[in-house]
Amino acid sequence: MAREHQASISTLTDSVQSEVSALVMSLEGQSPAVVREALLDMVPGIADKYGDGAAALAMDYYEFAREAAEVPGMFIPSPAPLAPFERFEGSIRWAVGSITGDVPSFTNLGLNLGGSVSRAVVDVATDTLVDATASDDRARGWSRILEPGACGFCRMLSDRGGVYTESTVRFASHDNCRCSAAPQFAWGRGDREVSMLPYEVSQRRMSERERRARLNRAKDYIAANYPD
Repeated sequence: MAREHQASISTLTDSVQSEVSALVMSLEGQSPAVVREALLDMVPGIADKYGDGAAALAMDYYEFAREAAEVPGMFIPSPAPLAPFERFEGSIRWAVGSITGDVPSFTNLGLNLGGSVSRAVVDVATDTLVDATASDDRARGWSRILEPGACGFCRMLSDRGGVYTESTVRFASHDNCRCSAAPQFAWGRGDREVSMLPYEVSQRRMSERERRARLNRAKDYIAANYPD
């Protein structure tokens, strides 16, 4: 069931990428300023449309998974909100950099922006599932389902194993990430609760220099232990 949900979300994000890329190519030849304003006007609407679809798929999946686990009682999950406009504004301004250099590439602009918008849509689905496990008294938490060919960062997170609870950590993702969350309603053999709260707290207390140093160490660790 988890793989079927993941496949449905993946199909949805393929549509997101195609629509964003088509929009970008329709603006080919325009100045960066014109392209930026057009994307700021139209991209949030694309994300909103597919975000609604992602939330609906996640809500259906949660209810089916709950029923399959024979959980008593009724629970109706709520859709998670789409990311705020500021997130898309930042992504658009970053992606438009693809057409401001010596070799402008509208193709790269479409790919980069499509990846960012796809991530926002997938986040709606995963947030819907994670929020549901936090609100449902019968849920234990959620686990990470890797996409086929997952990157080193996602494989590292998955290797932590176990079940993430509502009190520990949010679902971590990146542009073009198609990993997903699966609700868990009972502790299976070998399951354990995973907590990253101490890490999150320590991050808040770090200086910017310390955060950059930790990020570089994390990148080196991933590259050494989870090569692509």
